[in-house]
Amino acid sequence: MIKLIKFFIYAIKSIFLLPHILFYYMSNKRVIINDDINVNFKKDCNLLFKLVYLLITNIYFRSIYYYRLGNISFLIKWIFPGENTFCICRNSKIDGGLYAAHPYATIINAKSIGKNLSIRQCTTIGNKIDGRNDLTPTIGDDVTIGANVVIIGNIRIGNNVIIGAGSIINKDIPSNSIVVGNPQRIINKN
Repeated sequence: MIKLIKFFIYAIKSIFLLPHILFYYMSNKRVIINDDINVNFKKDCNLLFKLVYLLITNIYFRSIYYYRLGNISFLIKWIFPGENTFCICRNSKIDGGLYAAHPYATIINAKSIGKNLSIRQCTTIGNKIDGRNDLTPTIGDDVTIGANVVIIGNIRIGNNVIIGAGSIINKDIPSNSIVVGNPQRIINKN
């Protein structure tokens, strides 16, 4: 009985998602959105079902989705709002595969971020000097960022990097590294 009630609730909510689906099909970033969908929903099923399910159940995915749609998202995000404490700056260029695991109080302001970024809560990526958005980090592909991490300045983080929880990153990190601590130190480079 409870499963039947949940099914009807999801069915009613999905009716309100029709504008979201329309915007998805009209978007020129559909390939990038598809990467985000597949990273956030691992089961093998229809892509449209995955999108609807994530928009209904995952408030953080909604924030990513609205970021991907750009300025036009203001027309639909009032229906199912995203998370207010998870902010992605519009001037950041982020490739597909963004996975935000409970990113409460997380700010992303970077020059560019490669594919498959995984990020956790209370993380700040940004500039050292107020108002200087040209002094933001560049992050490579397949980077995993733990909780309570601060990444600031005009630095470069390579590909396949893992940044441990509580780290403060203000210097370049080479590819294939594991970095922890404050001050940052590389504990493994392979």
